[in-house]
Amino acid sequence: MPVQLFTNNATTLLDADINDSVLTLTVTGGEGAKFPTPTAGDFFYATIESGSVREIVQVTTRSTDTFTIVRAQDGSSATAFTAGATVELRMTKIFFDKVHTTDTLPAPGDVIGPGSSTDSNVALMDGTTGKVIKDSGLALAGSNTGDQILPIDTTIVTTDVVGNNASTAKHGWMPKGANNLRHFFNGANAQVRVPGWENHDPVVNPGMNLWQRGTTFTGVTTADMLADQYEIEFVTSVGVMDAIQVSPTVSAIVTASGQRINHALRINVTTIDASIAAAEFVTLSQKIEGYRAALLMHNQFTVSFFVRSNLTGQFALAVGNSNRDRTFIKTFSPAVADVWERISIVVATQDLTGTWDYQTGIGLDLQWTLVAGTDFEGTDGVWNSTNDLAVTGQVNFLSSTSNYLELTGVQIDLGAEALAYRGIPIEQDTHAAERYFQKSYDIDVDPAATSALGQVAMIQNGTTHKEPIALRTTMREAPTVIAYNPTDGTTAQWEDVGVGGEPVTIANSGMRGFTVFVTAGTTGLELNGHWTAESKL
Repeated sequence: MPVQLFTNNATTLLDADINDSVLTLTVTGGEGAKFPTPTAGDFFYATIESGSVREIVQVTTRSTDTFTIVRAQDGSSATAFTAGATVELRMTKIFFDKVHTTDTLPAPGDVIGPGSSTDSNVALMDGTTGKVIKDSGLALAGSNTGDQILPIDTTIVTTDVVGNNASTAKHGWMPKGANNLRHFFNGANAQVRVPGWENHDPVVNPGMNLWQRGTTFTGVTTADMLADQYEIEFVTSVGVMDAIQVSPTVSAIVTASGQRINHALRINVTTIDASIAAAEFVTLSQKIEGYRAALLMHNQFTVSFFVRSNLTGQFALAVGNSNRDRTFIKTFSPAVADVWERISIVVATQDLTGTWDYQTGIGLDLQWTLVAGTDFEGTDGVWNSTNDLAVTGQVNFLSSTSNYLELTGVQIDLGAEALAYRGIPIEQDTHAAERYFQKSYDIDVDPAATSALGQVAMIQNGTTHKEPIALRTTMREAPTVIAYNPTDGTTAQWEDVGVGGEPVTIANSGMRGFTVFVTAGTTGLELNGHWTAESKL
């Protein structure tokens, strides 16, 4: 009888495009060995996924990295995929349907258990005789002080595995979507792993795909926003840095992450600061709004990211609250110079002391520390009660004009495990970023550029004209709005076609829109303009 085969953690990428009718596919060279080798009618199911498009196929043979497949399995449809799509061995609905079909069960027989059995414990069976041979000692339900087998519909209360009982909590299974299960872990600081958390990761722009303010920043100043939601902050007497968007080579980033990441943020040193004073520092940060960070605060979570630098010295990640009176510091050191690697840092459960913002302010502040004077040194691996950024031994990133650091693939997962990097669909990522910054220019056109693409155009109905502008996304708070002339980038001005630049003012700025006022226009003429709206944390 054919058997469905499995291996653990079998995931790879499609090596070449396939259409919706071919019956073979090829995966990344050398990675076919992660999957079973069916023989004598055996098989396994693989899921091909690209974005929100998925197809389940039955693999009947595997020759090294080439799979022979039966298309459109388990209710899915045959679909064309391009190279780089994910290919994974997953638990599927068809497997569970077969498990629960009565004709797969042994014939009924006498069931006789040991006299010392405990109520509600699961029995261990003899597969030949069909008789109970012993009490397993595993409870089907009950208190959380021992190992348990939990029915799928069991309601799992947070206090079952977090808090006073965490040290005795064990493990079980809970639903994840319609056809999958997710394991939650046991022991000290045990956490319920929230099903579907990957859809609620609070990081904005994790793969550095959004650069609405530009892609090249020469001689950055403190508080400059570089890639969307990545801000550089520093105090240095003489150090100067540039920031640019870079595109990691395909081979480097696929090796490091298991999938293609298109962009990274690179910081270069252009003027050194060889001696760091006590009050000097340089950080690259992402500030996460309280509403987005609420599920993380006061829970254990893991921050992971991909980093590359010519330096292999000690850097730090500092996670702080809104008032910076609680900061968790953890050091990291790139293992090899000039090579992409993934760093994972487990952030310990926070207590309730300090000032925390759970709404529209800064909920959590992730800061990658590049330079830190002694005023900012704290204790590694614990929550400090002051504004600390690093520990003793921090590298001086400003020590040489050869120094650089590249960052991408930022991700947060609940619990003490970094899951595989998943990224965010670009439309979802853009929507999240526009809560803090949006513009009329095309997404890849810098503010103040000479460009008609996306400009607002209107016909003036008088020398005094008011034009309401609706924002695409509700912003965090009423934004700061700047108007630009599309012909030359002049601020506080729109172009009166045939006349020239006309002064404009912004009023009634709110989270959903604002009004442009023209006080000296020309009736009947076209007026064109651009705008940006910023509500940064």
